Amino acid sequence: MRQHMRSSQHLFYQCGFPIFPSEVELLPGRRIPNLAPNRTVGAYDSYDQLLATHICLMTEDFIRTLNEQINNLRYSNEVNTRDFVNVRVQGCVGTGLELHFDPSKYKDMDWEEEKRFLCGNLVLLTQDSLNTFVFGVIRESDPEQLQLGNLVVELCTGVHKSGKFVPLTGFEYGNATFQLVESAAFYFPYLHVTQALKSDHKSGRTFGFAQEVVFAKFPSAPPRYLSSIQDLSESLMSDFQPGLSASQYQALQTALRQRVALIQGPPGTGKTFLGCKIAEYFVRLKNAKPSAFPGPVLVVAASNHTIREFLQRCTSFSAKVVHAYSPFHEREDHGALQREYDACESWDQRRQIMKGAEILAMTTSRAAYMRRTLDQLDIKIVIVEEAAAVLESHVLACITADSEHIIQMGDHKQLRPSAAHPMLNRDFSVGVSQFERLVGNGADCPMLNEQRRMRPEVADLVRPLYPELTDHQCTRGRPPLDGVDLKIPVCLLRHEFPETKDGSSYSNHHEAAMAVELASYLIEAGSKPESITILTTYRRQLIHIVKSIQLKGGDISKLRVSTVDGYQGEENSVIILSLVRSNDSGDIGFIRHENRACVALSRARDGFFILGNVDCMTTQKGQTLWTHVRATLSAAVRLRSRLPLVCAHGLRFLAQTPREVKGATRYAKCDAASTAYEHVWPTS
Repeated sequence: MRQHMRSSQHLFYQCGFPIFPSEVELLPGRRIPNLAPNRTVGAYDSYDQLLATHICLMTEDFIRTLNEQINNLRYSNEVNTRDFVNVRVQGCVGTGLELHFDPSKYKDMDWEEEKRFLCGNLVLLTQDSLNTFVFGVIRESDPEQLQLGNLVVELCTGVHKSGKFVPLTGFEYGNATFQLVESAAFYFPYLHVTQALKSDHKSGRTFGFAQEVVFAKFPSAPPRYLSSIQDLSESLMSDFQPGLSASQYQALQTALRQRVALIQGPPGTGKTFLGCKIAEYFVRLKNAKPSAFPGPVLVVAASNHTIREFLQRCTSFSAKVVHAYSPFHEREDHGALQREYDACESWDQRRQIMKGAEILAMTTSRAAYMRRTLDQLDIKIVIVEEAAAVLESHVLACITADSEHIIQMGDHKQLRPSAAHPMLNRDFSVGVSQFERLVGNGADCPMLNEQRRMRPEVADLVRPLYPELTDHQCTRGRPPLDGVDLKIPVCLLRHEFPETKDGSSYSNHHEAAMAVELASYLIEAGSKPESITILTTYRRQLIHIVKSIQLKGGDISKLRVSTVDGYQGEENSVIILSLVRSNDSGDIGFIRHENRACVALSRARDGFFILGNVDCMTTQKGQTLWTHVRATLSAAVRLRSRLPLVCAHGLRFLAQTPREVKGATRYAKCDAASTAYEHVWPTS
């Protein structure tokens, strides 16, 4: 019956089941429902249609991903321990099972880095080779316990329409053994975002942003509250002009006068800075006229890291800042109110603290989970940080009942959001954010056009994407890097060492070794470890690099290693970028997408070293941006096979291999007072 109802979008939407898989839905040959795509061009017919579309797309994304995951395991000749985990029940705590697995099989696993056994994720326990399942949700897991092989799973048979799990007692499973499969698509956001959207539909509320968000009619109307504070708003707005660039101030004015406001911030143009200025504006407005803004300003983003970066700036103008993270999140100190929030055990007390905050921030998933509470806080202003990287369903789930103004800060030319299943991105446009959709339909979206992050020579690499981008004076005339014999330390070190396929990911051992040795050399030459970041395009490459750094030990362990996707919105003085892909076919994977390439190429302030097979990157037709990168670097003699190094005495050396860079490291910090003849550079 339930499977039949899911075959029709309309019927499924009406039945309103929370997302929870049945064993029937995990069988091969599952019937595919009729789905409407995210409507990227033109209007939706109604608010209900908009909600129905995203509920069904999110549901299909989760169920289809899990179905394919299970059936790939059923019919695979090779069983990977990353997919199957043998577990034994050690005890029962109510509906929770204390599970234990053999940690020796995962001794190379970095539980801090690997997104495995996430609290709130769905797991499937089987004793008959994936024919039948006991379902559960991970309740307790932390890196220390995972290293010991321990986690706690709460058993359930489904989800009530209220969003609460239907419990299943675990007493009958004492000492039992299972094979455990963790859902590849993280369950928590799928469940709570769709529940929030279904609740909005059932409420029958009037959606205050229908003209713009549903019917794509622009220009946007002013926020409703503005008429009562027009003079105060204009006076206060002018106070912010001195600290902003011309494009930032223009964007501020536009954002505060439109109830659905979009601001595009290319790399280094101060998008987060401006977002915090907008938050400060509302805090000052709230203090001047509390009756107009009785509740907090709600700030949401896709990740806790983005929220933390935003709030660290907000504490300079507000003592009433709260990050409403989950109980499993590492504590943060944003002031006395945050500490009070963390100490509360009563949900009612926490609600009162949130109501009294000036800035209340959380991830979009957490906001969806807390929507009933947020609807009670008189929230009128919602700011979405990195909005172009947030799924539209998540943004819709964050728009509270009393919202009158939504401001989205983002850049649709950088990272897009993504469905778990590639088909939903490809055929149904799930990866098009609300930000990008509204821009494509003619929404006013002022662009910040003055960047203060990158040397102009770095900004040149992404300038085709932003023809109007200019460089502030502070980006010019920066000194070279100690130990590198380049006036402008920006180059691509080309090579032809092949990639290695590692499951569904890739690595490149030459680039991993080169990145680590180059970072080590720069540290010895005088760069601080915290000023260097190694970026890579694949998680498997990241793991290889992290292991190499751990083996080296010392100061290099302080530098950060990240994937490109995990580094949007961040920057550092020196970036070492490992592109990984190196093959004869010219297959460069997802870095072929300009939005990902844009992020990879725009993180460095002072020094930028790209490691890659430039022929591979530019072989296939259509690689316009990478062809531009190659031409730009080649014209400036920054496309090299050897890196020129120099010691304090002025002795020079060209390093082509990790071994040569390692050999040079011992001289990187030589005593300039000694004679130049007391050492010689290593030879290859």
